[in-house]
Amino acid sequence: MAMPSDTLNDSLPVDPDLASRVLARTLEAGGDSADLFFERSVKTTYRFEENRVKPIALDVEKGVGVRAVRGTTVGYAYAHDPAPAALEEAGSAARAIVRGEARAARVELAGRAVYPHRYSIPPAQVARSEKVELLRRANDAARAVSPEIQQVTVSLREWIQEVAILESGGRWAEEERVLIELYVVATARRGDRIEQMQASRSGRRGFELFSATRPEDVGRQAAEGAVRLLDAIPAPAGAMPVVLGPGDGMTGVLIHEACGHALEADFIMKGNSIYAGKLGQKVASDLVTVIDDATLEGEMGALAFDDEAVDGQRTVLIRNGVLEGYMCDRIGARALGVAPTGNGRRESFHYPPLPRMTCTFVAPGTSDPADLTQGIRRGLYVARMGGGAGDLSGAGFTFAVDEGYLIENGRITRPIKGATLTGTGWDVLMGVEAIGNDFSLDPGGGRCGKVQLVPVSTGLPTVRVREMVVGGTDPG
Repeated sequence: MAMPSDTLNDSLPVDPDLASRVLARTLEAGGDSADLFFERSVKTTYRFEENRVKPIALDVEKGVGVRAVRGTTVGYAYAHDPAPAALEEAGSAARAIVRGEARAARVELAGRAVYPHRYSIPPAQVARSEKVELLRRANDAARAVSPEIQQVTVSLREWIQEVAILESGGRWAEEERVLIELYVVATARRGDRIEQMQASRSGRRGFELFSATRPEDVGRQAAEGAVRLLDAIPAPAGAMPVVLGPGDGMTGVLIHEACGHALEADFIMKGNSIYAGKLGQKVASDLVTVIDDATLEGEMGALAFDDEAVDGQRTVLIRNGVLEGYMCDRIGARALGVAPTGNGRRESFHYPPLPRMTCTFVAPGTSDPADLTQGIRRGLYVARMGGGAGDLSGAGFTFAVDEGYLIENGRITRPIKGATLTGTGWDVLMGVEAIGNDFSLDPGGGRCGKVQLVPVSTGLPTVRVREMVVGGTDPG
């Protein structure tokens, strides 16, 4: 984990004396705690479609959010203008919601901790022509895969976010966060049949991302997947064994939805998670260890510190099948009597933080991945997961399978289309029969949409589940 440097960033309009007064007034009004979240962000999107560059989209925002907390009650207000008068007004609105017994209070901010840049090639150092060339390379590689590729759309997104967080406990942390994302969507056609596949690469990196990632590889991955789907047969339906491929096929999103949200502190506090009150109890197969880790440098969900100025951490949630911990923001940690885990996150200054995942994954096991299909007479191999949703309490989920294959007599055979996976996180985790010694995180592009959108990462080794309900159109 990067530690604070003494290189100051003077781009955000933070007046420490004013900030201390605003925070202290919240405590004086009866609040337990307060924080200020200053932000300036620039989002730039380049698109290449129909073999030509589209107009560039630019979104610039600047503002400050003020949060006041008393118990589990939150007062929140924000201003697009972080000038002193607007900050004072937002502070007054936030503390009015949590007003309690008045008392004297004073907030003394510790030294300003400015965290070092977590990238080596900033977007500003890369010419626009070079960025367009990246798009063109991905487009050309995708179209070269097959004459059946009819359409290719390539997007390059840059997100530069400067944040400063000051909280009533005295913490003051600042950082410039950079996120780069490359998306390719390829459409293939054969007669009247049309199929589509997406591929992406992204991370909290600068343009050094493209030292390890060739845009041609991303374009080919999307196009080859779309062409394979042209030969896919209808998915089987019914309960059957399922083997989930490694996480670079976005298969880790199953764990994110199946149990991740249900392990976030707000659901635990309210008692509406299936994991509430089960610390120290068996909740999964002995093979399963689930971890949330914000310290994985360069990943989408990685954070030097969260949006409450708590340093990013590695938190073991389930160890060898036993529930060991929850993901806690400051409010959840106080309510549960534990330390915050660095999981307080927000989309922007428009929102208060919530307990959210960062990089969530299942740890690798000891099995040879090639052995995990052995003994399965009829089942499903999931190479790439698509969109889906889960009950945030952990009660159930449904996912689309973007790329899947039949397992027949122990072998991965024909591609299928139209499959969904349905079940409960509890049943899936308890039903894990084997875990491969391989492991990969998703290549990026993940967004979690729990009220607000935040970048996340998921990961998985190859995993065999005893039985899941597969929705399809072929009853077999």
